[in-house]
Amino acid sequence: MKKTESGMTLLEVLLAATILGVGIVALLGALVQATRTLANVKETTIASSLARAKLEEILSGEELEEDVVEGEFEEPHDLYRWKSAVEPYEEDLVDEEEEDLEDLMKVRVEVLWDRGDRESVFYLETLKLKEMPELLAPVSVPSSRRARDVQKKRRSSQDSGQEQTLRQSETGGTQADSSAYNEQRAIDSFFGQK
Repeated sequence: MKKTESGMTLLEVLLAATILGVGIVALLGALVQATRTLANVKETTIASSLARAKLEEILSGEELEEDVVEGEFEEPHDLYRWKSAVEPYEEDLVDEEEEDLEDLMKVRVEVLWDRGDRESVFYLETLKLKEMPELLAPVSVPSSRRARDVQKKRRSSQDSGQEQTLRQSETGGTQADSSAYNEQRAIDSFFGQK
């Protein structure tokens, strides 16, 4: 008579427990690494936002002075420090003969923070003129279809008598159309078009 036994031997149980243990350790290691990566991404994102804000603060001034400044951010970002450097832009890309670029300044903002046993740095750099020239006042532009129509009709007219007739036919006598016509003429004269 044969005796059949069902069940698992001790060796099979130990082998299954070992495989399960290795799988759990690998899964926990991946979870720890994902948590570290998430923390690093969060810190870098905060540093990026702080650097961008500090850079915009520096660039918002009318004049840039050559300077190196350091400081700390306020709560809730008091773990982060910043350092900014404004210096003349002296790269090989700029011709020494170019007088227009001699007032070009390089602005660098660094945000530093401690990440456990090491220090991390995020930085942004940009260029800006030392003094900004006066800019033209904004010009309102009529819709592109209306501007094209006015330009086509103006090109077809030859003398001022035809232009006066054209102006009256374009505007239809309303103030709004007359305003659009005047805006288009101002734009054309600004860009040297006839």
